[in-house]
Amino acid sequence: MGKHRKRTRSSSSSDGGSSDGENRKRLKKLERFYRKYKRNYVRQRSRSRAERRHGKRSRRDLPSPSLSP
Repeated sequence: MGKHRKRTRSSSSSDGGSSDGENRKRLKKLERFYRKYKRNYVRQRSRSRAERRHGKRSRRDLPSPSLSP
């Protein structure tokens, strides 16, 4: 139990000291995920852009063409 308590205390102290580093690490991970998501989003947008050529109204009627087969 003593060991466990020590570990938590050290983690809390490190959190207060190098919280910026931890945040940076998390941000990097988020950035990587966002990049992947952005790529997919851009692909979807390009698809909607192609549909916009047909007509603006069609895009409004079918907001999610990926849903319909």
